[in-house]
Amino acid sequence: MVTLYRALRQVFSDIRFRLGAPTMPESVSTAVLQNPTRTVIVGLGNYSMPDTRHSVGMRVVDKLAEYYNMQWRRARDCGGDVATTTLDKHSVVVLKPRAFMNVNGESVAKTVRRFQVKPEDVILVHDDLDKPLGSCVLKEGGSARGHNGVRSAISCLNSTAMRRVRVGIGRPAAREKVTSYVLGRFSREEEEVVATMMDRCVDILVKQLRDKSGLQ
Repeated sequence: MVTLYRALRQVFSDIRFRLGAPTMPESVSTAVLQNPTRTVIVGLGNYSMPDTRHSVGMRVVDKLAEYYNMQWRRARDCGGDVATTTLDKHSVVVLKPRAFMNVNGESVAKTVRRFQVKPEDVILVHDDLDKPLGSCVLKEGGSARGHNGVRSAISCLNSTAMRRVRVGIGRPAAREKVTSYVLGRFSREEEEVVATMMDRCVDILVKQLRDKSGLQ
């Protein structure tokens, strides 16, 4: 009976989604739909390799979730882990795609549909080879600039309007290949810089959310 109930529930959920009715992952509070505005913040990365340079965006959103005392939950309909909170009447959805970087966009698109937001209400947090280690810069949309996770999100959303928080990881030494560099871990000395950098990234995100919610 339990199995049949779950199967029927999924069927009705799929029908509601195809008809355009709001559907939400069971693990996520439906309270987020009661607020008029929402922001989705995505930490791009390889979910199975969270400690690498390439996944530093996921570490940043972990820090953001900690800042707001948010709890992570598995959201299968979003293709990742989701944490939510509310600031005044503004809902915040934080996502970590459970996928490889190159297909992170599929999870982003699912989450955008589930929470009914526009691409301009999405912030992508990702590593950036062209920024020195320790830097953290907000970018207003634009091209992927060679980043596969951003490229995937642009392709799946058919938009370049998503804001970005570019987290600097610097470039490798001349003899080291980029692939092995981004899939490697920060050194002990670098981790000290990373800790400060992530705090700055969180500050940028908090300011964005306060501006959207009207909080000071």
